[in-house]
Formats: sequence, C-alpha cells, structure tokens
Amino acid sequence: MIVAMMALQILLVVIGPFVLAWWIHRRLGASWSSWGWGALTWTASQMLLRIPLLAVVTIALRGRFAEMDPDTAFWINLVVLTLSAALFEEVGRYLVMRYLGKKVRDWKEGVMFGAGHGGMEAILLVGLSAAVSLALILAGERLLSLVQNTSPEQADLLRQQIESLRSMAWWMPFLGVWERVLAITFHISASLLVLRAVVHGEQRWLWLSVLWHTFLNAAALLAVRYTNPVATEGILTLITVLAVVIILRSRAWFPLGQGATESGGQGESGVDTGAIR
Repeated sequence: MIVAMMALQILLVVIGPFVLAWWIHRRLGASWSSWGWGALTWTASQMLLRIPLLAVVTIALRGRFAEMDPDTAFWINLVVLTLSAALFEEVGRYLVMRYLGKKVRDWKEGVMFGAGHGGMEAILLVGLSAAVSLALILAGERLLSLVQNTSPEQADLLRQQIESLRSMAWWMPFLGVWERVLAITFHISASLLVLRAVVHGEQRWLWLSVLWHTFLNAAALLAVRYTNPVATEGILTLITVLAVVIILRSRAWFPLGQGATESGGQGESGVDTGAIR
C-alpha cells in the first residue's frame, strides 16, 4: 500500500504543476513563458545559489555546530534557513520579473509566474525526494548490502531510514501532496506582492513579500518541531487562507487585472482562482 501511495504522490507532485499551469493558461489566458520564468527563478535562487552556499557554510562551521547546544542550534537554523530562503527567492522573483520576464506585468501573468515557481519546487524538491524514498523502500536490502560492504558505519543509519519508510502510515504521502498545494498557493501570493513592487515601483511590497515568506517558513519549522505532521499541515492551511486573500484582492492592483478577457486570453468565463495556495 505504501509503495502505491508514494508512487501516486510522485505522479501528483510532478504532473500536477503542469496540469495547474495548463488550467491557468486555458482559464485566464496566461502565457507559458511566465510559468517558465517562475520555474527558472526557483531553480536559480535555490539550486544554483542558496543551497550550494548553505552547504559550503555548513561544512565550514561543522565543528562549531557539533559542540553547540541542540536548542541553540535549532534557533540559529530557523533564522538562517527562513531568512535566506525568503531573501534569495523574493529578490530572485523581483530581478527576474523586472529584467527578464517583462511580459509578467498583470495579475494573470503573476499567477502563472507563481505557479511556475512553486511548481518547479514541487517537481525538483519533493518529487526527487519522494523518488529516493520509494527507491529505498523497493531496493532497500540491495542498497543496505552495498553500504555494509563500503561504509559499515552508515549501515545502521540506512537500516533505520528504510524501516521508518516501510512502517509509515499509508496516508502520509497525501500530506506531502497537500503541503505542495499550500506551497504553490503561497508562491502565487508572494509573486503577486513582488509584481506590485515591479509594476508600481513600490519597493516596500518586495520587503513585505520577504517578511511573508520568512513568517510562513518559520511557522512551518516551529510546527514541525513542536507538533505532529497532521497538526503542522493544519496550521499551514490556516495561514494559507491569507495567501488566498492576497491572490483575490491583488486583482485590483494591476492595469489588466480586472479579467482575463482584457489580455486577449481564453478566460471568457471569468476568473476563479479556487484554492491555488
């Protein structure tokens, strides 16, 4: 059962972002290029810049963290991880929108940009992670024998990881899918905040998006530490209601944000964002 559910999770987090993009394109008339710019922003800001930089810093400070009190280390990590993610991604959004994705100038294109940003995160971060977990479940014994031969000290850790995955509740992968729904909705709201800064030259909206991103990430880390997975997703769901409000109210911020038909798109039936996150 868990193998089937994890395979379904991978399918949903990899195919789902493209289905959402297709829906936005058909319903609102948004351009696929906006999705591409959003996807590029996440990839560049995280995979090419932030994650490698954090890896270098972690290696450089490994000795100091090994001697640090766990509670102190958690709070330092919370500040560094949440603030760095917000700065890299939100400033990245701003730079790409302003200098590269110059077609992203109205509400529907901002929605598509955010769907690309969050969609690529789902595909590369969650999809790949789930694929690795599924491989450990299916080929655990073979991998364990290889590790025992090459690195015996890591065998126990790998065995515990495999056992944990195999004993996971069948419904847990669906929490991961729901979390991606929330994440994409958030990224759409943050993209619209940044787009306001780009279109109207109001830089405070860029820094508001940084604050919004930092707050959500911090809430997630605190919830993971002090509650359980179900409660964590419940808390994030409540917070994401604010993202939906931002998405809906932001239509009035942009010259072409009153309806998809003004853009020459295919949104003849009007705009309905549903529960995008």
